[in-house]
Amino acid sequence: MKKLKRIMLGFLLLLVFWFGLVGILMNHIFPPDPSQAIAALKPGSVIESAQEGISQTVLQENNGMLFIHIALKPHAPGPPEHIHFTFDETFVVKEGTLSMQLAGSKKTFGPGSIVTVPAGTPHRIYNETNATVVLHDTTLLHATMPEGFAAGLACLYPVMDKAGNPKSGKVLLQIAAQGNSFDTWVADAPPGAQKTIRWLLGPTARMLGYGY
Repeated sequence: MKKLKRIMLGFLLLLVFWFGLVGILMNHIFPPDPSQAIAALKPGSVIESAQEGISQTVLQENNGMLFIHIALKPHAPGPPEHIHFTFDETFVVKEGTLSMQLAGSKKTFGPGSIVTVPAGTPHRIYNETNATVVLHDTTLLHATMPEGFAAGLACLYPVMDKAGNPKSGKVLLQIAAQGNSFDTWVADAPPGAQKTIRWLLGPTARMLGYGY
Protein backbone atom coordinates (compact mmCIF):
# COMPACT_ATOMS: atom_id res chain seq x y z
CA MET A 1 0.00 0.00 0.00
CA LYS A 2 2.82 2.40 0.90
CA LYS A 3 4.59 1.51 -2.34
CA LEU A 4 1.46 2.32 -4.33
CA LYS A 5 1.14 5.67 -2.56
CA ARG A 6 4.75 6.49 -3.36
CA ILE A 7 4.18 5.62 -7.02
CA MET A 8 1.06 7.79 -7.16
CA LEU A 9 2.87 10.66 -5.44
CA GLY A 10 5.78 10.35 -7.84
CA PHE A 11 3.41 10.35 -10.80
CA LEU A 12 1.63 13.43 -9.43
CA LEU A 13 4.92 15.27 -8.97
CA LEU A 14 5.89 14.33 -12.52
CA LEU A 15 2.64 15.82 -13.84
CA VAL A 16 3.16 18.99 -11.81
CA PHE A 17 6.71 19.25 -13.16
CA TRP A 18 5.68 18.68 -16.75
CA PHE A 19 2.57 20.84 -16.89
CA GLY A 20 4.03 23.46 -14.56
CA LEU A 21 7.73 24.01 -15.09
CA VAL A 22 7.91 22.68 -18.65
CA GLY A 23 4.71 24.53 -19.52
CA ILE A 24 6.15 27.84 -18.34
CA LEU A 25 9.47 27.13 -20.06
CA MET A 26 8.01 26.25 -23.47
CA ASN A 27 5.01 28.56 -23.49
CA HIS A 28 6.65 31.72 -22.14
CA ILE A 29 10.45 31.54 -22.10
CA PHE A 30 10.81 29.62 -25.38
CA PRO A 31 7.38 30.10 -27.01
CA PRO A 32 6.49 28.78 -30.47
CA ASP A 33 8.37 30.80 -33.08
CA PRO A 34 6.62 31.36 -36.42
CA SER A 35 9.43 33.46 -37.92
CA GLN A 36 10.73 30.78 -40.31
CA ALA A 37 7.20 29.97 -41.50
CA ILE A 38 6.56 33.69 -42.03
CA ALA A 39 9.83 34.08 -43.96
CA ALA A 40 8.75 31.26 -46.29
CA LEU A 41 5.66 33.20 -47.38
CA LYS A 42 6.70 34.94 -50.58
CA PRO A 43 4.56 36.39 -53.40
CA GLY A 44 3.25 33.34 -55.24
CA SER A 45 3.26 31.09 -52.15
CA VAL A 46 0.14 28.89 -52.07
CA ILE A 47 -1.65 27.96 -48.83
CA GLU A 48 -4.19 25.28 -49.67
CA SER A 49 -6.67 23.11 -47.79
CA ALA A 50 -8.40 20.21 -49.51
CA GLN A 51 -10.61 19.76 -46.43
CA GLU A 52 -11.89 23.33 -46.61
CA GLY A 53 -11.81 23.60 -50.41
CA ILE A 54 -9.76 26.80 -50.21
CA SER A 55 -6.62 27.87 -52.07
CA GLN A 56 -4.85 31.07 -51.01
CA THR A 57 -2.04 32.65 -53.02
CA VAL A 58 0.11 35.36 -51.47
CA LEU A 59 0.16 38.51 -53.60
CA GLN A 60 2.05 41.01 -51.48
CA GLU A 61 3.18 41.83 -47.93
CA ASN A 62 2.94 45.27 -46.35
CA ASN A 63 3.77 46.07 -42.71
CA GLY A 64 3.08 42.53 -41.53
CA MET A 65 -0.18 42.21 -43.45
CA LEU A 66 -0.72 40.02 -46.51
CA PHE A 67 -2.79 40.64 -49.61
CA ILE A 68 -4.07 37.24 -50.73
CA HIS A 69 -5.91 35.82 -53.73
CA ILE A 70 -8.44 33.31 -52.36
CA ALA A 71 -10.32 30.72 -54.42
CA LEU A 72 -13.14 28.67 -52.93
CA LYS A 73 -13.93 25.57 -55.00
CA PRO A 74 -17.55 24.81 -55.91
CA HIS A 75 -19.43 23.79 -52.75
CA ALA A 76 -16.33 24.36 -50.60
CA PRO A 77 -17.34 23.96 -46.94
CA GLY A 78 -14.73 26.44 -45.76
CA PRO A 79 -13.47 26.55 -42.18
CA PRO A 80 -15.66 26.02 -39.10
CA GLU A 81 -17.19 29.17 -37.63
CA HIS A 82 -14.36 30.88 -35.78
CA ILE A 83 -13.15 34.09 -34.14
CA HIS A 84 -10.01 36.22 -34.33
CA PHE A 85 -9.48 38.57 -31.38
CA THR A 86 -6.46 40.58 -32.52
CA PHE A 87 -7.21 41.50 -36.12
CA ASP A 88 -9.94 42.36 -38.60
CA GLU A 89 -10.22 40.17 -41.69
CA THR A 90 -11.19 41.65 -45.07
CA PHE A 91 -12.57 39.84 -48.13
CA VAL A 92 -13.08 41.46 -51.53
CA VAL A 93 -15.33 39.44 -53.85
CA LYS A 94 -14.08 39.44 -57.44
CA GLU A 95 -16.02 36.50 -58.92
CA GLY A 96 -18.95 34.36 -57.84
CA THR A 97 -21.23 34.54 -54.83
CA LEU A 98 -19.63 34.24 -51.41
CA SER A 99 -21.69 32.78 -48.56
CA MET A 100 -20.79 33.84 -45.06
CA GLN A 101 -21.97 33.07 -41.58
CA LEU A 102 -21.43 36.40 -39.82
CA ALA A 103 -22.30 37.06 -36.19
CA GLY A 104 -24.97 34.35 -36.26
CA SER A 105 -26.60 35.41 -39.54
CA LYS A 106 -26.15 34.01 -43.05
CA LYS A 107 -25.21 36.57 -45.71
CA THR A 108 -24.25 36.40 -49.39
CA PHE A 109 -21.99 38.78 -51.30
CA GLY A 110 -21.54 39.20 -55.04
CA PRO A 111 -18.73 40.66 -57.16
CA GLY A 112 -17.54 44.06 -55.98
CA SER A 113 -18.47 43.45 -52.35
CA ILE A 114 -15.93 44.35 -49.68
CA VAL A 115 -16.55 42.59 -46.37
CA THR A 116 -14.53 43.41 -43.26
CA VAL A 117 -15.05 41.09 -40.30
CA PRO A 118 -14.22 43.02 -37.12
CA ALA A 119 -12.02 41.35 -34.50
CA GLY A 120 -14.08 39.30 -32.06
CA THR A 121 -16.86 38.52 -34.58
CA PRO A 122 -17.76 34.85 -35.23
CA HIS A 123 -17.62 34.13 -38.94
CA ARG A 124 -17.24 31.46 -41.60
CA ILE A 125 -16.85 31.72 -45.38
CA TYR A 126 -18.06 29.01 -47.77
CA ASN A 127 -19.34 28.41 -51.30
CA GLU A 128 -22.84 27.09 -52.02
CA THR A 129 -22.61 27.41 -55.81
CA ASN A 130 -21.37 25.35 -58.74
CA ALA A 131 -18.81 28.04 -59.65
CA THR A 132 -15.50 28.97 -58.05
CA VAL A 133 -15.66 32.02 -55.78
CA VAL A 134 -12.65 34.33 -56.12
CA LEU A 135 -11.68 36.82 -53.44
CA HIS A 136 -9.04 39.18 -54.80
CA ASP A 137 -8.46 42.88 -54.23
CA THR A 138 -6.87 44.03 -57.49
CA THR A 139 -6.32 47.53 -55.99
CA LEU A 140 -4.23 46.10 -53.12
CA LEU A 141 -5.89 48.55 -50.74
CA HIS A 142 -7.49 46.02 -48.40
CA ALA A 143 -5.07 43.59 -46.73
CA THR A 144 -6.56 40.16 -46.07
CA MET A 145 -4.83 38.90 -42.91
CA PRO A 146 -1.63 39.16 -40.77
CA GLU A 147 1.38 37.22 -42.03
CA GLY A 148 1.66 35.35 -38.72
CA PHE A 149 -1.85 33.99 -39.07
CA ALA A 150 -1.23 32.98 -42.69
CA ALA A 151 1.96 31.18 -41.61
CA GLY A 152 -0.07 29.29 -39.04
CA LEU A 153 -2.54 28.18 -41.70
CA ALA A 154 0.34 27.09 -43.96
CA CYS A 155 1.55 24.77 -41.18
CA LEU A 156 -1.89 23.59 -40.11
CA TYR A 157 -3.45 22.73 -43.48
CA PRO A 158 -1.07 19.86 -44.42
CA VAL A 159 -1.70 18.19 -41.05
CA MET A 160 -5.45 18.66 -41.45
CA ASP A 161 -5.51 17.24 -44.97
CA LYS A 162 -3.32 14.27 -44.05
CA ALA A 163 -5.51 13.48 -41.03
CA GLY A 164 -8.63 13.69 -43.21
CA ASN A 165 -10.61 15.14 -40.33
CA PRO A 166 -10.36 18.74 -39.08
CA LYS A 167 -11.37 17.56 -35.58
CA SER A 168 -8.75 14.79 -35.28
CA GLY A 169 -6.27 14.57 -32.42
CA LYS A 170 -3.40 15.36 -34.79
CA VAL A 171 -5.03 18.65 -35.78
CA LEU A 172 -5.54 19.52 -32.10
CA LEU A 173 -1.86 18.80 -31.39
CA GLN A 174 -0.75 20.95 -34.34
CA ILE A 175 -2.88 23.88 -33.20
CA ALA A 176 -1.66 23.48 -29.61
CA ALA A 177 1.96 23.39 -30.79
CA GLN A 178 1.47 26.73 -32.56
CA GLY A 179 0.47 28.29 -29.25
CA ASN A 180 -2.03 30.91 -28.19
CA SER A 181 -0.49 33.50 -30.53
CA PHE A 182 -2.09 31.61 -33.44
CA ASP A 183 -5.21 33.71 -33.22
CA THR A 184 -8.08 31.52 -34.37
CA TRP A 185 -10.67 30.02 -32.03
CA VAL A 186 -13.73 27.93 -32.81
CA ALA A 187 -16.90 29.85 -32.05
CA ASP A 188 -18.74 27.02 -30.28
CA ALA A 189 -16.32 26.57 -27.35
CA PRO A 190 -15.18 29.04 -24.64
CA PRO A 191 -11.93 30.76 -25.73
CA GLY A 192 -10.55 30.46 -22.20
CA ALA A 193 -10.90 26.68 -22.28
CA GLN A 194 -9.26 26.54 -25.73
CA LYS A 195 -6.33 28.65 -24.52
CA THR A 196 -5.87 26.40 -21.48
CA ILE A 197 -5.85 23.27 -23.63
CA ARG A 198 -3.26 24.77 -25.96
CA TRP A 199 -1.10 25.82 -23.00
CA LEU A 200 -1.23 22.34 -21.48
CA LEU A 201 -0.83 20.34 -24.70
CA GLY A 202 1.56 22.67 -26.52
CA PRO A 203 4.87 21.48 -24.96
CA THR A 204 4.04 17.80 -25.51
CA ALA A 205 2.91 18.50 -29.08
CA ARG A 206 6.15 20.30 -29.85
CA MET A 207 8.16 17.41 -28.37
CA LEU A 208 6.28 15.12 -30.77
CA GLY A 209 7.34 17.22 -33.75
CA TYR A 210 4.26 19.37 -34.30
CA GLY A 211 4.40 23.13 -34.70
CA TYR A 212 5.93 25.69 -37.03
